[in-house]
Amino acid sequence: MLPLNRERPAPAPLRSFDTHPLVRPNDPHDTYESKPPDFSDPAFTHPRESPMSSSRFSSSPSPPPSRHPPHPPAPPPKLKLIPTSELDSADAVLLVTPPSGGKESSQPLLLVGDALRHVRSRERQIAKGVRLHPYKIVREEGGRSVLRRTSMDSRAGSSR
Repeated sequence: MLPLNRERPAPAPLRSFDTHPLVRPNDPHDTYESKPPDFSDPAFTHPRESPMSSSRFSSSPSPPPSRHPPHPPAPPPKLKLIPTSELDSADAVLLVTPPSGGKESSQPLLLVGDALRHVRSRERQIAKGVRLHPYKIVREEGGRSVLRRTSMDSRAGSSR
């Protein structure tokens, strides 16, 4: 244990480290006491030019402005859900849960994709009171209905 009254050695004075003397604000050599720049001088009034042109930053030139208005986007395809009796060939399922005793009524869920595959699997048990309504998805083109072909049909058949 060190004695408490032991003195520490004093650090060496800053002058011994060959440092520059401190500049005091009132020092006659202070550069901050010079007069402020004259902004009416022509050196300050000419327009500045950028050393790099903006074309160096863009990888391709901008297209010329079009004289014709752009075509409106095509409307999204209209889809219909056609009821089917086969859960295995359905593209979508409407899952309706039994009403709960609360004030809010439960909303049906439309299941497609992975969620539908999960419900369709043979190992999956559906809760009591849940109703499943299978549907085929049909796209309308030009007033006629076109049956939607999905890759899900082929995966569902090959997984059994």
